[in-house]
Amino acid sequence: MTSNHLRRMARTLAGVVLVAVGLAAGASQATMRAEPAFPGSAVSSEQGGVRIVGGDADSAIETDVQSDGTIVITDLAGVSAANDPFPEDGFGCMAFDSTRARCDFPSDGGLDAFLGAGDDVLATDRAQPGQLVGTGGSGSDSVVLPMGSEVHLRFRGNKGADVIAGASANDLLRGGPGADLLRGRAGGDVINGKKGGDRLFGGSGDDSLHARHGDRDKRIDCARGADRAAVDRHIDPRPVGCEDVRRRS
Repeated sequence: MTSNHLRRMARTLAGVVLVAVGLAAGASQATMRAEPAFPGSAVSSEQGGVRIVGGDADSAIETDVQSDGTIVITDLAGVSAANDPFPEDGFGCMAFDSTRARCDFPSDGGLDAFLGAGDDVLATDRAQPGQLVGTGGSGSDSVVLPMGSEVHLRFRGNKGADVIAGASANDLLRGGPGADLLRGRAGGDVINGKKGGDRLFGGSGDDSLHARHGDRDKRIDCARGADRAAVDRHIDPRPVGCEDVRRRS
């Protein structure tokens, strides 16, 4: 066989290999595109605390602080542990089953929660330390701390009609464009309804309620304490229990 024949055979084989590789890559990409997003919550732990990222389903998320300092996260829509349970830095999560995971939780850490596309409910353990920081998703979400909780809540609603309620600490609650219910309860809270016809409630602390966003809110109630409210003149209802009321035309 001549050298020309050998060269032609090599070129033919190379072409076959390239076609096969291309077909395999195309099939792999098609498989990746067809794979659905995880419906429940992805959880991970790092030195600063634990993070929950919601999916597309209607999630019912609960946290349960354990005596060994870890935290168990349950989501009936499903839980996936997003990092190694035994990383070098000592922080990680491990799934028990399809709906529960145990995560390392530093004593000075916090919980970050970014809810997903469904109508989600997040309920935290009364004994949970630190702070809870996060945002709602595109659904109508509920984040209500249990009475007696000392968690500092820093949470912002999103597109839906959200329910957000603090407990004993000084909280920062912000709504979104939907008709939200924001309740500070105890502590000196800052409550900002943003757009939409909201219901804003202070509590027993010295609160600040912000309702000047051009929409008629349904209720502005400062409750007890030395409170102040900023409202839209001729649009919003008369504030209740607010010592200092500032109106804007």
